[in-house]
Amino acid sequence: MLSRFQKSWGRSRAIPRLPGRVLVMIIEYAAEVKRRSRPSGTATLGRLPNQLLPFMAVCSYWRTTICPLYYYEAFISIPIPEAASRISAVPAQDMLQIVRFGFDRIVKRLVLLLSRDVFAGPEMLTMLGLRLPANRLPSVTEIIHMSVPFRDICDILNTAMPNARYVAFTSQDRVYAGADSGCVELTNRLVRGKTSLTMSIPMKVPFNSAQPAPTNLTHIAVTRSTPWTYAIVSVIRFNSLSLVDLQLENIDLCHFRQLLVTSQKAAVIFKQLRRLGISLRKPEDGQRPVLDHNAFPSITHICSTGWHPLGDDSILRCNPEKLEVLRMSIDAPLFEILVRREALVHSKYPCLRIVDICCTFELRHLHRTFPLGFVYDRISDLSTCASSLRLMMEAINSQSAINLTHPSSTIRDLCLPWLQLDLEMLIRLGWRFPNLSSLEISLVCDFDGVSNAEPRERDIRRIQREVRIGNRLVALGVHVNNLSDSKRISEYTILLASLVPTLREVFLWPPRQYNVFALHDNLAKARKRSVYKDFSHMKTLRVNVKNTRPYL
Repeated sequence: MLSRFQKSWGRSRAIPRLPGRVLVMIIEYAAEVKRRSRPSGTATLGRLPNQLLPFMAVCSYWRTTICPLYYYEAFISIPIPEAASRISAVPAQDMLQIVRFGFDRIVKRLVLLLSRDVFAGPEMLTMLGLRLPANRLPSVTEIIHMSVPFRDICDILNTAMPNARYVAFTSQDRVYAGADSGCVELTNRLVRGKTSLTMSIPMKVPFNSAQPAPTNLTHIAVTRSTPWTYAIVSVIRFNSLSLVDLQLENIDLCHFRQLLVTSQKAAVIFKQLRRLGISLRKPEDGQRPVLDHNAFPSITHICSTGWHPLGDDSILRCNPEKLEVLRMSIDAPLFEILVRREALVHSKYPCLRIVDICCTFELRHLHRTFPLGFVYDRISDLSTCASSLRLMMEAINSQSAINLTHPSSTIRDLCLPWLQLDLEMLIRLGWRFPNLSSLEISLVCDFDGVSNAEPRERDIRRIQREVRIGNRLVALGVHVNNLSDSKRISEYTILLASLVPTLREVFLWPPRQYNVFALHDNLAKARKRSVYKDFSHMKTLRVNVKNTRPYL
């Protein structure tokens, strides 16, 4: 970037000051501040980046450049006594304070806390109008509306933030939007001109099907707290040609069918949709539809959590040549169908980068049809050319799993928490994945014949002389079960870390009832043993204990 700037400025002349974009990138790295790449859709405010304050005090140019990072988001609360009690906010995020400082025109994200008292009389509405005059917030692109939407504030919001392209409705209160409440009208009107919509409000009728639905939306997200209605389905279908990202939580099978086929049996095609996230409630009859048409011809990201919405591989056949991300849960009947149709073959998906599969069945249910290790063999083949593989399934013999593993030079991140490895098997796994940088497994506390709870120093030194894991591993995750002894797992985790000179981080995943404090203490004691003091990477190694396990 500097070279481009210098080229336009002239190589014979010195650059008078750091370009703003370069300065921001340097400060972000130094202060460990990350900008949001896309709206979050939640009503919470991020923690105020106070680590930016020393940089803002350097000079006026630095302060002006860094302020958009510091004042990225703000809140307005009416009435004032309710202020930030409903969200974790600080006075510096109050819009009134930001206006006094003169930085209101750089705010990008605004959370509105409007209680029911706002609509009790004209005084509150007048106060809101004074705080949000026309074009007061021209840079706001994301509006988070925490209240019951009412007709009277619609014009205030639209004129104060004319460039907003993202709106989210969220509330912790049960709301019933009847025809007289104005909620329907505001929702329809406020969404007009926006490209992204998130609904996270227990609203019975968020849209009025009698009025024209919002058009040209590119992003729609319906969260778990929003009851599904035919009106929501109509809004999504009405934007089927413009949608790029669609996230649906807690949808039932009936409404999912309505998304794909109209009441007149006409097929609905989401022509430009690239990202589909869906969380389906398990149907009572267990019957799932099959796509008779290509509903998602441009799909590149599929994320299906919980019960998979389709009964075959039809969604995988929509755009296999450009599919990049596949996250889905598979039950036994679906797995058999996918195998029969040869859907789990990596050659069909040349662009596949991320594979995240959760097998929700016991392997014994397939034992008569397929060999015991067949499930792992198929998923391993599917991810041969991917960069990331995460597979949740019932444990199989670790030696057999390594033998079935398809070698891959592209996989960087591997998560197999059910795979129990000792030192020798871990080395063999590294041969299969020579470019591995992140690994999550379960650890067998038996290293080269050493299995006592606290390995003796002479045994540790012997292992360190004879074994060196020379791959590119940077992060190691160890999953801990309820039967694992805290001291033993700590000792062998630290011993393993000492054998990987490229390692920078170790994290352990204990079960919820596990004694995390004892695990922390034992890790600290094991790390302080004198036998590790000569290993330079152990001095900077980060060791963490995670409180919750990751699930699909």
